[in-house]
Amino acid sequence: MNALEPRRRWWPRSVRARAALAAASAAAVVLVGIGWWVHRDVYRQSMDTTTAQAQEQLWGLVGQLEQGVAPDDRSALPYEIVATGRRSSVAHSFVMDGFDSGTRHVLPAPPAAGKPEWNIRTVRMPARHDDVYGSADLSDRTFRAMTADVEARALGHAKATALGVTDDAKLRVYVVLAPEAAVAVVTTAHRLLVGPGMGGVGV
Repeated sequence: MNALEPRRRWWPRSVRARAALAAASAAAVVLVGIGWWVHRDVYRQSMDTTTAQAQEQLWGLVGQLEQGVAPDDRSALPYEIVATGRRSSVAHSFVMDGFDSGTRHVLPAPPAAGKPEWNIRTVRMPARHDDVYGSADLSDRTFRAMTADVEARALGHAKATALGVTDDAKLRVYVVLAPEAAVAVVTTAHRLLVGPGMGGVGV
């Protein structure tokens, strides 16, 4: 027996079989390309949805501050409200509890000087300090966050006091654009659309 013969056993000998193998290989390449496109497009659309959700949540939180009300800890996206002259956060979502946000705010307070601003900025989350559900997804990672500043003097003394800040404080609202929801959508789309196609190629 030729020494090279065992290496060639995987290659079909008939023309029909070779054509079928070539067609299957081409189909696999096409499906991989489709899968990449689906992944990119679905992820982009999901992040667009997350961004719109973050903006809606941001202005909802600002609206509560303007009423002198500290928001509760339930939210679709992680958030934190911090203020100058205050060590702990004014309010935060429950997933931030794993970062000791009850005693010290996680994200930086705004500068005391300068006009209030709305922005999208990069934030770095610290390592978590407790096994709080959801905090592991944020721990020691960098994210984009939507922010909006509110001056306590614009709220009035009574509302500032209710929020636990001084009249000259500046508050900053952070809503973190955590991409986990978008990743979950992409994973589902890949499983439903690309998986069955790849299975069909192997048939």
